[in-house]
Amino acid sequence: MKTILTVFKKELVDSLRDRRTLVAMVFVPLVLFPLLISISSSMLISHEKKAAKKTLRIGLVMNGNAAGFKEMLSARGDVKLKEGITPEEGMSLVKADSLDAVFVFDPTFDERGAALGAGKVSMYHKSTENSAIEKRRARSLLDDFEKALREKRFEALALDLSIIDAVDVGDENLASTKEQLADQIGGLLPS
Repeated sequence: MKTILTVFKKELVDSLRDRRTLVAMVFVPLVLFPLLISISSSMLISHEKKAAKKTLRIGLVMNGNAAGFKEMLSARGDVKLKEGITPEEGMSLVKADSLDAVFVFDPTFDERGAALGAGKVSMYHKSTENSAIEKRRARSLLDDFEKALREKRFEALALDLSIIDAVDVGDENLASTKEQLADQIGGLLPS
């Protein structure tokens, strides 16, 4: 055991004398990695903020349906609509990056909705790394419209909207403060 301790001390002293080893063991993990992560994170946040403020260019092929969707989009200041196009023209404009997304409503959309069914809408987009935020924003427009339609249906049927919530999940973290802190610090340190 004494021999092992002697060899360990010698190796530790040799390692601390060598500047390259110190840089590799101390400087890079403790200074350079956090700096690089910070720079890349700030660039990503800046890109996301820029994309979130961008005016969405949306194409609509209504087929005489979903007038409420057009009204909802027209009332927004962050959406520019292009109407009077065919689905093929819309897809070509998306491919050419002239539009962020095109919504094509099925000719039976309103009819199905009146029968309490699901109307079909096709969303055409170009999914690349740079357009993922625009895609999420465009999809959220459709989600908002769906929510409004659902609320109207429930109101017409005299039902409380809360009946669709079948499960109410409570999220309680039982880890101690010490364990939570260790988890956070462990994520920062190299393994």
